[in-house]
Amino acid sequence: MLTDLLTTPVDDPAGTAGIQAGIAAVNSDLATLKNLEVAPAVDTSGVLAAGNKAISNAQAAIQWANQQASSIDGQAHQLGYHGAELG
Repeated sequence: MLTDLLTTPVDDPAGTAGIQAGIAAVNSDLATLKNLEVAPAVDTSGVLAAGNKAISNAQAAIQWANQQASSIDGQAHQLGYHGAELG
């Protein structure tokens, strides 16, 4: 229902959490290699920076979407919408 869309905050449990889990796994693997005094064959710094930027962008988009939903909900209430029109 539209009411649910307007009042339920947007979250992204799988998306950003999945990226964060991937970054954590890479960091863990890098720590293991460092402890074994082995250098990785690939420089991961660029990929890790891109992953962190993706998380930041996703969180900003989610915050923006929540703000937009809140604004729309407030406007709907000002217009007298109570959810009955759409069932």
